[in-house]
Amino acid sequence: MPLLSQRSAAAASLARAHDDATLPAILEFSSPSSAIIEGKVPLLARGTVWVIGGLLAACLLAMELIPVDRVVTAPGRVVSRVPTIVVQPLETSIVRAIEVTEGESMHAGDLLARLDPTFTAADVGASESQVSALAAEVSRLEAEAAGRPFVYEGADPNLSLQAAIYAQRQSERKLKRETYRQRISGLQAAIDRSAADVQSYRARLAVADQVLNMRKTLERLQVGTVLNSLAATDNQLEIARGLSTATQSQESARRDLEAMAAERDTDERPPA
Repeated sequence: MPLLSQRSAAAASLARAHDDATLPAILEFSSPSSAIIEGKVPLLARGTVWVIGGLLAACLLAMELIPVDRVVTAPGRVVSRVPTIVVQPLETSIVRAIEVTEGESMHAGDLLARLDPTFTAADVGASESQVSALAAEVSRLEAEAAGRPFVYEGADPNLSLQAAIYAQRQSERKLKRETYRQRISGLQAAIDRSAADVQSYRARLAVADQVLNMRKTLERLQVGTVLNSLAATDNQLEIARGLSTATQSQESARRDLEAMAAERDTDERPPA
């Protein structure tokens, strides 16, 4: 085999030296691999190499001549020279539309956004209702403070309510006045009764003193007995105790009457 290969190589060298056209057939016969190695390179393969090389050269030329923007990335923070202005509604609301765009210059009084008036309208209605109710209450209180009657027959529910409250308070005040009158009358009657008892006991005490003196005189004259003197003394003491009790009852009833009158005057005094 090596001999055959050497012969084939020698034949190929001889045929190449004479530029023989039968060289491919000889190489194919002697060694297929040698035929491939010794064969000519196709034009298409050569063109591919030139095309790739031309593209590479064009890329290098473009990289050299065409400017390329450089993008540099770095962390940073934007700080405003003026303080941040916070724009927010005073009450809770929903933003319906924004009338400005980012970067637009604004001036004082310019419209920035439109808010949904639902919550605001509800708050306004509640506030108006509260104002109406308080105004009606103030009217009633002023009438009570001035002693004027407060009567309303219109369609305003707040004024009608205050008129009903005024009527109820007048009824309560009238009932309280009647209660005070009855209690004061009862205390005055107790004072009068106690005063009458005091007068009666004083008169009886004077009589008892005279009886006791007479019993003592008879006892000294040995006409009366000691038992009669003791009975007269006991009667005098009993009458004196009744007089003291009636006097205390009169004073207590008088103090109760003064306290009741002061309470009545305080209750009927109009509010400041």
